Amino acid sequence: MSDGFETERAAGTFVLTAHGRWEIEAVARFDAALRALDPGPCHKARLDLAKVESLDSTGAWLVHRTREALRARGLAVEITGAKAAHDALIERVADSHPGEEAASKKRGGIRAMVERMGSAT
Repeated sequence: MSDGFETERAAGTFVLTAHGRWEIEAVARFDAALRALDPGPCHKARLDLAKVESLDSTGAWLVHRTREALRARGLAVEITGAKAAHDALIERVADSHPGEEAASKKRGGIRAMVERMGSAT
């Protein structure tokens, strides 16, 4: 299966199904599409990570950023299907980037995100 995601709206829930490799080499191809997500009239969102084969800190950051962007739109967001190691990495990234959305408005994109992560390590 290719790297990326599909979305659908079902019974008032916006569902993002991720698949493949969510690593720095792959995620740049779908970063813009993640930023442009439109949940429509949904009030809930589910990020289904069951088909994610591998996840690095860049992919985890994109999951975190997507979750926070959907929350900022008023959706209740749940992550399902994540492997234990992937879930732990997503939460570690989230814990190390409080207020990341405010910073990303100043300077966006994958390069800026990698620079911020590099300077934090």
